[in-house]
Amino acid sequence: DLELAETLNDLGLLEAQTDRRGPAREHQEAALAIRRLHSEDAPDKLAVSLSNLAQLASDEGRFADSLALHREVLERRRKIHGERHLFVSNTLHSLGRTLEHMGRLDEARGPIAEAVTIRTEVLGANHPETAQATNSLASLLHDAGKLDEAEGFYRQTLAARLVALGENHVDTAVSLNNLASLLEDRGRLDEAEELLRRSLAIRLAVLGDDTGPVA
Repeated sequence: DLELAETLNDLGLLEAQTDRRGPAREHQEAALAIRRLHSEDAPDKLAVSLSNLAQLASDEGRFADSLALHREVLERRRKIHGERHLFVSNTLHSLGRTLEHMGRLDEARGPIAEAVTIRTEVLGANHPETAQATNSLASLLHDAGKLDEAEGFYRQTLAARLVALGENHVDTAVSLNNLASLLEDRGRLDEAEELLRRSLAIRLAVLGDDTGPVA
């Protein structure tokens, strides 16, 4: 019964949000079993259940399980929605991040870069969701030691967030921090300090001074 699956799915999501992962997995798997029986009637719902279980597996550190589920989701969403859909980009992004968590940085680049391309095409270069994927790509390249490329994508993310969100936004502060970290790794300490001071000013303006020590 698809309505029962919906309730099981929603309960599992709630349990996952409150760190009750055992019951969450049990209810999500029950929802998935029902949705597999009705896959022709509600193929999108089946993809949602698979995606939820993939995220739960990742949260539990079961990255191999998460990767397999994300790959099934990707295959199904491409069949349902085509290649250039936001649901496909979301799954590519999650798949890439899972590969990154597994230390498979070279493999992770392709899916995350494709997610950036799709979001740029569908949403525009300055959309916050595009910036999120661009930041993930920059972070991946940073971790892989590809500092020239990483700097370019960090700057692209910062520019997009300044356009979409403005200077005084926490996500802008995060981008400033990320770029500063990379510049510090490159020995460009004066530039890094300037960015960190901008980030600090934003955080104080947005969050106030009730955030603990800032020095």
